[in-house]
Order: sequence, then C-alpha cells, then structure tokens
Amino acid sequence: MNRAQLRAAVKERLRIPSGGDARLSDSAIHDCIALALNDIGEERHWPWLLATAVPVFTAGVAPLPADWAHSADFFVNSRRAKRASSLAQFLDVTADVSGCLWMEVGANLQLTPVPTQVLVAPVLWYYRSEPALTIENQSPLLPSAYHNTLIAGAAYHGNMRRKEFDAAAQDKGEYREGVNKLLKSVPPRSGPRTIRPSGASYWATWN
Repeated sequence: MNRAQLRAAVKERLRIPSGGDARLSDSAIHDCIALALNDIGEERHWPWLLATAVPVFTAGVAPLPADWAHSADFFVNSRRAKRASSLAQFLDVTADVSGCLWMEVGANLQLTPVPTQVLVAPVLWYYRSEPALTIENQSPLLPSAYHNTLIAGAAYHGNMRRKEFDAAAQDKGEYREGVNKLLKSVPPRSGPRTIRPSGASYWATWN
C-alpha cells in the first residue's frame, strides 16, 4: 500500500466519518503511520532495512548516512574491520591485537589509528530508518504482506490520541500478534557473512 491507501485503511479501521474527525486530521494519521513504522523498525534489525554506504573519511572520521539507525559491519579492502567493543578499547588501541578499530562517535564513523593512506573500498553495512512517507504514491520499505500489522499499529496511536483506550488496547493486541508472526517468519540474522581463514589475522588494517 502507498501512503494514500494506508491512510484510507487506517481511517476505515478507526471508523472516521466522511466529514472527518477533528481529533485526527490526515496529517495526524500520517504521524500515526510514521510512529507505527518506527515501532516495527525497533522490534528487530529487519532485512528490508539493510543497506550499504561508502563512507568518505577525513582524518579517520566519516559522517554516518542520513538514514542510519544501526551499524552492522564495516569492510575495508574486502576484509571485515574489527569493531571496538567499548570506548576504553577504542581509546587504548595499542592494547588490541589487530591494531585497527572502528566505532560510532556521535553522528560519525571513526577509525583508530587515523589512516595514513587512502582506504581501499570502504563499505559500511547498516540498518536504515524507514523513509518518511511524504507523497501519496510512496510506499514504506516494509513488505506489503505486513501492512495489516502497520495499520493496526497506526490505529493504536490514533485511538490513544482520541483517548479511546479500550479500542487502543485491541489495536495493540493485534499489532503485537502481527509482529510476533513477523518475528517468527524472518531469520534472526541478516547481513554480510565472512569466511574466517585460519592462521594470520583476517581483520582489515589500514596502517
């Protein structure tokens, strides 16, 4: 469904009359749909939200993608780079065997030590946020098979705004049931897989 179809489905579920509801304008329903999409996105790192980007580094720092929600993996020269397990490990890089680490610092991807050469084929695998539905024919990344769960979630937020708490509880129950089915239908891990060779370190290095 696109935004117009989702809005119509939510309005039908909420039994909004043709004349409208002062408590739930079309703009408010769009907000409810966005909230429900965000709710689903926070349930798990879904495969349809997995994306890649080529970070551009300056002195070992590159801005994260605008739609970034969570990093999955970072590769340099076709090798997986080691992610710092803590800030202490990142700051005390000399104590790490691989000698090269990455982590998110604020809105940036940061490397230590600072690379002294241009990185070869850096690729960040990450999970993005659902894009905002800003036009009528735009559809969410969420597969259409799960749009009924999205509609139930949006109706929950709509009924909460109207303070119709019994109806909201029913919506929440249907939303949760749909999400549980979705969780069972999608493998728990999605993303790049690497073969770890024996012997020498397989971690990427840049100095």
